[in-house]
Amino acid sequence: MQRSLLTRHLALSFTVAAALLRLGTNALRLFNFTSVGAVGMYGGAKLRSWQAFAWPLLLMVATDAILTLLRGDGRYFLTDPSRPWAYASFVLYVLIGRFVINRSENPLRIGAGSLLGATQFFLVTNFQAWLAYDHLYTRDLAGLANCYVQGIPFAVNTFAADVVFTAALFGLHAWCERLASQPAAPELAVVPARSE
Repeated sequence: MQRSLLTRHLALSFTVAAALLRLGTNALRLFNFTSVGAVGMYGGAKLRSWQAFAWPLLLMVATDAILTLLRGDGRYFLTDPSRPWAYASFVLYVLIGRFVINRSENPLRIGAGSLLGATQFFLVTNFQAWLAYDHLYTRDLAGLANCYVQGIPFAVNTFAADVVFTAALFGLHAWCERLASQPAAPELAVVPARSE
């Protein structure tokens, strides 16, 4: 299979799996333990087209719509003020994949990308929470720091998920690429039996 075709098939498969995982972990109230960030980094590193940005954003829009319908929770509705911030963070994941990981297969570089991705997600989404919840947090550095401290339990899941799923996606990609590049086993010639 051609390398770019393999990558596109894997990216689509990873996106579908990430959508199911996000819905499942949300149902279990295991928030932020998803592979959406890993899908963004994988797409950024491996896809050179618009699809790198489209897959994680489509995944988020689709699962947000489903979660809104299932849970009746307005925080997932597309017009909620938090959504542009979360979606922008997933665009940053793609950019981290593209410019930090790039086409590298170095585990340290991939690991650094996953940590950077989780960090920016934590900083961006909690900054938005600080802006939105002025009844919970004061409008000063102490209030912002308090918001970040309150977000740590969610950040633990984000960091764990990004490290685990990024390693899994890039590892699975490398394994599939090796399988696809192995030469086919030579066919044995069948020698007809001689009659005596």
